[in-house]
Amino acid sequence: MGTGERAFNVAALARRFALMAERPALLYPEPGQRAERVLADDTKSPLDVMLIGGADEADRICAAAVAALKQDAPGAKPVLSLLSVLPADYLLGIYFALPAERRGQCETDPVWAYHLRRVPEGVADAQGCLRELAEADPAELPEQILEGDEAAAFRQFTDGVLRRSLGLPHDLSETEEAIADAGAQALADVAGHRGD
Repeated sequence: MGTGERAFNVAALARRFALMAERPALLYPEPGQRAERVLADDTKSPLDVMLIGGADEADRICAAAVAALKQDAPGAKPVLSLLSVLPADYLLGIYFALPAERRGQCETDPVWAYHLRRVPEGVADAQGCLRELAEADPAELPEQILEGDEAAAFRQFTDGVLRRSLGLPHDLSETEEAIADAGAQALADVAGHRGD
């Protein structure tokens, strides 16, 4: 994984952990329930829905750690020691998900300090890019490029694709599913990650 790709991975993990930590109800349900809860929240962008809906068990633990470490509690040291067995990018994701004033506790732990000295270049830029993507108003885009019924059909299609990618019930036709598969394959090809 290149430095730029790793920076985006750390930034995405940090955003995922922070979003889940701010809503503890997202830490417990099954992935489908979690995605449904996020989809019901009109304030979340499609990017955030994907980040939260795609969370696995390790992500849930990291988000719970962020929620705990945000508190001014004396029990941080055992939590940091326990988490130190995780891969470096998870530790960095937790670190960057914390408010700046709560990061000092991580910096004093030897394992965390080791990884913090090796933060990939560009994490702050990647976080800014993800924030911009999440804050862009996707509701305005179809109307800017399409007319009336076409914009509504496009919105319905993209909602179906998002729900399908999260393993949720959707109303895509077979043709629309084939288009979604072709689009996913094209993105994978562009990113250099062929799904062969």
